[in-house]
Amino acid sequence: MYGTSRTRAATPPFSTPLERAK
Repeated sequence: MYGTSRTRAATPPFSTPLERAK
């Protein structure tokens, strides 16, 4: 897992902030 457990392991770390911005 990257840094966020909310995002799936298959999702890259840079994809996390993008989802939060939504």
